[in-house]
Amino acid sequence: MQLCNFKLNIKNYLLKMTENHVKTPNTLSDAYTRTRTRESEKKLEANLVEGCRRRGGMAVKLTSQFHRGLPDRLVLLPFRTVCFVELKSTGEKRTALQEVAARQLEDLGLRVFVVDSSEALWEFFMKMDKRLARIRKAREERDGVPAA
Repeated sequence: MQLCNFKLNIKNYLLKMTENHVKTPNTLSDAYTRTRTRESEKKLEANLVEGCRRRGGMAVKLTSQFHRGLPDRLVLLPFRTVCFVELKSTGEKRTALQEVAARQLEDLGLRVFVVDSSEALWEFFMKMDKRLARIRKAREERDGVPAA
């Protein structure tokens, strides 16, 4: 009986130690895996809002009682840059309803991003920064005046 309890305690201890880590495949090789710390959706959302604010835009929270499955945030950045961002805790997947809503938005020509880690958020901002820089450069060339 004591051996059984000991095994249960060890099992519970190991589960607690690993519950905050998610195994993800390494992009260089599937033979190796790395662990990354689980990040909450709330933390990612706060970082998204702050990053948009720093870039002169905003991230509007979307809530609708009539159209379920919409992404969490509507991101509005300078130069008419608009996209939707679905935030998920690390390792979480979109629901089928969210997939359908994202497909509908993409069919309308809108971009939908899924952010589930700080790395994914960083990649999102890098894409947006490149886009804003490209638009700013095109406007400067067209108008002959540096954009503000």
